[in-house]
Amino acid sequence: MNNETQHNTSDYSQQRKLLAVMFTDIKDFSKKMQENEIAAMHMLETHDEMMSNVVEKHGGNVIKRIGDAFLVTFESVVNATQCAVEAQQNFHLYNKGKTELEKIVVRIGVHLGDVIFKGSDVFGDGVNIASRIQSIAEPGGVNITGSVLEQVKNKLDIHTVALGVPQLKNIKEQVKVFNIIVDPDAKTRGRISTDILIFKTIITRKRTMALIGSIVVLLGTVFGVWQYTRTPVSKTLAVIPFESTSKDENEYIVDGLTDECIERLSKSSQAMVISRISSFFYKGKQLPEQQIAKELDVRFTVSGTVRFNNEQLKISVQLTDWVKQKILWNEKYEITKSEILQVQSDIPHRIASFLKFELDESEMKTTSEVNDLYLRGLYEVRKSKRENNITAITYFSNAIEKDSLFAKAYVELANAQLFFNEWNWDIDEKWILESEKNCMKALAIDSNVIGALGVLGRIFIAQGNIQDGIRLLEQSLKQNPNDVSSLSTLGKIYAFQLNNPMKAVNYFTNAAELEPNNALTISNLGVGYAMLNNNFDAIRTFRRALVLKPDDYMSLQNLGLVFETISQYDSAIISYSASLASNPLNAQTRVSLATLLIYQSFYARAESLLITGIQLEPSHYNYYYELGIVQEIMKKKMQSTASFTRGLNQSLNEINRNKSYSEPYLFAGLFYARLGKGDDAIRYGNNAFAIDSSSDNAIGIARIYAILGNKSLTLQWFQKAKTMAPDFNEAYLRLALDFEKFKNDDELLQLARR
Repeated sequence: MNNETQHNTSDYSQQRKLLAVMFTDIKDFSKKMQENEIAAMHMLETHDEMMSNVVEKHGGNVIKRIGDAFLVTFESVVNATQCAVEAQQNFHLYNKGKTELEKIVVRIGVHLGDVIFKGSDVFGDGVNIASRIQSIAEPGGVNITGSVLEQVKNKLDIHTVALGVPQLKNIKEQVKVFNIIVDPDAKTRGRISTDILIFKTIITRKRTMALIGSIVVLLGTVFGVWQYTRTPVSKTLAVIPFESTSKDENEYIVDGLTDECIERLSKSSQAMVISRISSFFYKGKQLPEQQIAKELDVRFTVSGTVRFNNEQLKISVQLTDWVKQKILWNEKYEITKSEILQVQSDIPHRIASFLKFELDESEMKTTSEVNDLYLRGLYEVRKSKRENNITAITYFSNAIEKDSLFAKAYVELANAQLFFNEWNWDIDEKWILESEKNCMKALAIDSNVIGALGVLGRIFIAQGNIQDGIRLLEQSLKQNPNDVSSLSTLGKIYAFQLNNPMKAVNYFTNAAELEPNNALTISNLGVGYAMLNNNFDAIRTFRRALVLKPDDYMSLQNLGLVFETISQYDSAIISYSASLASNPLNAQTRVSLATLLIYQSFYARAESLLITGIQLEPSHYNYYYELGIVQEIMKKKMQSTASFTRGLNQSLNEINRNKSYSEPYLFAGLFYARLGKGDDAIRYGNNAFAIDSSSDNAIGIARIYAILGNKSLTLQWFQKAKTMAPDFNEAYLRLALDFEKFKNDDELLQLARR
């Protein structure tokens, strides 16, 4: 009896094994069978042949085929991962030029875990987990677990995005899931080719978003307590730029008609109206209206055409419900140019009537001549160029000369004047003062004029009056819930000045809903996510911004910062390099890239990068500092000392030019420390902190003491900086070149981990 029991236990033990398990499944196979059984079976035969070939190539063992699914085991987890990626690439190549019915779109999951053999079949959580993560993979994608990533991350050149710890059905174990970003066309399947693909393509992950549901729920709960939240609306609307048969000289009338329709409809809190920037993204693009509605995620669209015959206009406009696939209202107008004011008012009121929401009935009366000047000004100012802005100011000023009670012209004049400061065209204070004066005139004429409070709020922010600026911007949003400028400004204030990223994300999210095609608005949202350490959404959002504007150096730089935060250093280097190619004078990116290159021992490349920076900007002391460090590492002692000395002189020159700016004091302290002059180093570091007691200067003094080898004061100042900003963590220490003497010190590491 005992012998038999021992034999059975031993036999059972031999059936348990640690293996890599790959589970695959064809998307929508059952649906394709219903549509065309013969075509679907042919597709399945092709799938089975292709999958069998790639599995055999990588040494896999096909355990069984379950309809359109494969269950495969591998002795090597590296082989399993390579097999999954190559299979998806093969299917992508096969699908080119095929119909939807012919395409083979597969989801794949790979897990490393215990499996139990019973005959020729396998069972256990190892199999179940592979199946569960496959089911939540993107079509054409590969999901892997943390156990797989740990084994392959130093052996395969792959790029992954962490998807969190999803709740897997009937799995009690907490399983970390990662998505391999597959470049379908790359031969090497490396990170470089993958990142190039990412910069060109939006990666939409509807299923993946469910994996971070806990984050979304948390954010939603917290956002609910904030003072400003968007009122839920069922009316989502976009005004597509009206088309014209006119010559260029009349284009401002057509655009003005679209502008006025957007502005007047935006006043309602009962409708969400897509902003002008995102609406005009489609100007001149010959896209089906239904596709535009889908891309903007709206139910209703307004569209129209304008035909000119000398002074006569024929305007045709319609309102379409894309849920019901029905034109709700259409109208034709035959007017003269002088009658355009009437149509500007009538169209939005008729739309509001059909959609059953209220619209402000008050109208700002003026003459057709003044309105024409006003429309010409709008047309110029929205080109977002300095020379056009000057022309716009002339038009608005002429409109005011002819009608000194036309409040809207004062608002737009103030807005154009403020742009000189906001866009750094001319930072002379006169523009802010003139803008403020014209805002006050507009409010004196009409205290409820739309836009004035928003512009005035931005003026107060520019003047440093944060609290009054916030109050006015929030009042502006009560007047116009669709005011993207106020939403974006509030988001930036809470993110960058009040250190409240959660509230910032709320405002940025609302702005992005209204401006889904504005790269800057989308990028701001990505910054908010990054500040919340929601790295998955930050990466996804920056990529979305880059698809809209591939050469946006700030989005590329921010993407690099996120990759650096999560230790995806190869991807960070690629992002920084792309940012620098777009803007070679971006010193922050150049220094960040140089630091990463030094960390990864690419010393010559870092040295060359910094020398190029100095050639472009000889007075930039930060370049000399990094260059001195890398030359010191390369044992180029004389060059290193020369770089530190030149950098010190540059920082001292900057101090002489501006004694109230703390950064050159801090760098002078760092240079003195590197040159072995401790007393001078400490004195200049303390001067920097006295001017600006920020976390950057606190950590700067810690850096000085670390260079000088004073452990106790390094710990003291590091702790001080850490209490001011949580960013000084273990990841920061890993790349911080100045803490080299104490990087492995237990006390410093404990401080960083707090």
